Amino acid sequence: MPERAVAATEQPPVTAASKTPVAAIPILERVIAQLGSEEGWVNLDRLGEQLPNFVSDFDTRTYGFRKLSDLVRKTETFEIDKTEAGRLRVRVRPVEAPSKAPDPIVTAPDPAQKKATRRRRAAKRSAKVSDASGEGADKK
Repeated sequence: MPERAVAATEQPPVTAASKTPVAAIPILERVIAQLGSEEGWVNLDRLGEQLPNFVSDFDTRTYGFRKLSDLVRKTETFEIDKTEAGRLRVRVRPVEAPSKAPDPIVTAPDPAQKKATRRRRAAKRSAKVSDASGEGADKK
């Protein structure tokens, strides 16, 4: 039985991926950074158009996906949003701030500083004692 000739416009069926979706993350991040707006959003169709300019042999099927949007979702590194016009846009997921501030580093006090503090406190105590003794003399 003769083999059927594959037309140049036909795409081969999706087979097992030769690369994991995680391998696409640095490529996608680089293209988004180049194309992104102030908030970092890029239209998904524009991302798809520009990917070959950055990596000439980029193909979502290499990562096991027929559509770029499915690859982007699978990485879980990017946010996808649908605009009012119904177009998909994508950006790198912002890093979340830690829920609480780290504990401050506590250092041992300097011995000279401890000594100076003790002297100030002693001086305040003696000043209070002398004030208290002086007040009693005025009242009599």
